[in-house]
Amino acid sequence: ETTLIGDHAFENCVKLSEVYLPSTVNTMGLRPFANCGVLSHVNFADDDYFTCDNSIIFGMDAEGNKYRIVEYLEGRESGVVTADELTGVKEIAEEAFMESEVSSVDLRETEIKDIAANAFASTPKLFGVYLPETWSSITDGAFADSNLQYLEIPGNLGFIGNEAFTNHDSALTFYCEDG
Repeated sequence: ETTLIGDHAFENCVKLSEVYLPSTVNTMGLRPFANCGVLSHVNFADDDYFTCDNSIIFGMDAEGNKYRIVEYLEGRESGVVTADELTGVKEIAEEAFMESEVSSVDLRETEIKDIAANAFASTPKLFGVYLPETWSSITDGAFADSNLQYLEIPGNLGFIGNEAFTNHDSALTFYCEDG
């Protein structure tokens, strides 16, 4: 009976195109499908803990709502993640978008407080990220080696780690609302 899918469990399975996981899976490590370039959906059967919607794996809360962004699957056709796809989400996992082809992520309808380590690391096509009103910190390494060019920050104060943008070579525009 499988209950855990570990960190990077299927990493570099470049031809993996279909995954069916049993409803007994209740724990997922960091980016279990890292570098699975054609995978665009994971079927979690009747799992109460996870769902895959529009090529994003979400952890669910006890009421069945999307709670945590676990992983952005690399087989997703659009690099744009809209606010309505993420409405109500409260957490973003470490490495959730790492090494993906994501270009824009709108977190404004989420309740995310912390941008986790490596959440957007090594994202060569990343142009823009829009933070929610609830944000409080951007962890070291969150945007390391990314191509982020535009970061929209709501007016409330928060903490940005000294190394949040390590090895960031492109010009970066911060838009900060009055607040």
